Amino acid sequence: MPALPQTIALYVGAIAVTALLVIACRQWRHYRSFVPVLLLLAAFCTVALEPIVGVLGHGFHPVIGQVPLFTTLGRTIPLHIGLVYTFYYGSMYIFLYPTLRAGAVSRAFTWKLFWATAVGAFVFEVVPLRAGLWVYFAPQALWIWHAGMPVFWVIANAVSVIVPLALIKAYLPVCTGWRQGLVVPLSPMGAIMGHVGSGFPFYIAANSGGPQWLVEAGGVASFALALLVVGACARALSIDSRGC
Repeated sequence: MPALPQTIALYVGAIAVTALLVIACRQWRHYRSFVPVLLLLAAFCTVALEPIVGVLGHGFHPVIGQVPLFTTLGRTIPLHIGLVYTFYYGSMYIFLYPTLRAGAVSRAFTWKLFWATAVGAFVFEVVPLRAGLWVYFAPQALWIWHAGMPVFWVIANAVSVIVPLALIKAYLPVCTGWRQGLVVPLSPMGAIMGHVGSGFPFYIAANSGGPQWLVEAGGVASFALALLVVGACARALSIDSRGC
């Protein structure tokens, strides 16, 4: 693990998450609901996705010199990844919280959010990949530019944000009192559902020992499934649930 990039990631991540926490606390006071703060906790808990997709999708974090967060499934997940998850998912939840409270989210907005997230994730990962904070290894699908993230991961990461958003919106009308805590498990659940649910053709092909064309076909199939999942979530998000 490169020491300087890891240190920078820890400090930048801590500052970014602290800023989100301040915004969440302001929303707590404004809306008189603890949900925004819980959404930030939910975003952090979503790091449970990382070892699962790391094993299935061939991603790895260097261990020697790492500041670890936890180890499972043969993967040691660094602390800065916990901060990345908190900011990646938390920023979506916090900034969209007023919109989700207001009721329906248009299908067009959901699709724009999906594509913007995909492009943003691809651009963001160039720097940490070049710095050696994490790596992808073959076989991968749709790996057009080896200095960046494989396209499969771009799409799977984006859909893993949309699914928990749809789940959170569905439960917001009943999230009062102790039930506000329901939003915490919805984030890791939704992220895993989105990533693995759309990505299973690639995961099966990539771990089958089959030829590269099969891996690429799995990636294309996963791309199509991701669009199907986003379409379903766009429909769900467009339902006005304020009266529920």
